[in-house]
Amino acid sequence: MENLDWVVADCSQEPLMYCPERLMNRAESSVFVERGIHGAEYDPPDPIEVDFADVALDAWYADWGMQPGRRGSLSPAQRNRICSTAQKTG
Repeated sequence: MENLDWVVADCSQEPLMYCPERLMNRAESSVFVERGIHGAEYDPPDPIEVDFADVALDAWYADWGMQPGRRGSLSPAQRNRICSTAQKTG
């Protein structure tokens, strides 16, 4: 079986659980989206500066969260906040 740690991380590895009822926050979804676009092995470049007021340069998700802005995928209103801990419900 392919290593799916990046999908089920922080849920349960022992026993292995998918946890479909668990909500994904925006920081986690940025990893999911970027790997969906670029492939499971994708590792974005480390940011030199952050584009969002609520993302610390040393946050684990900083490199992932900066990718939509680098691609030009964000509206001007979205460019200053990623709301990394906001839950994604759909």
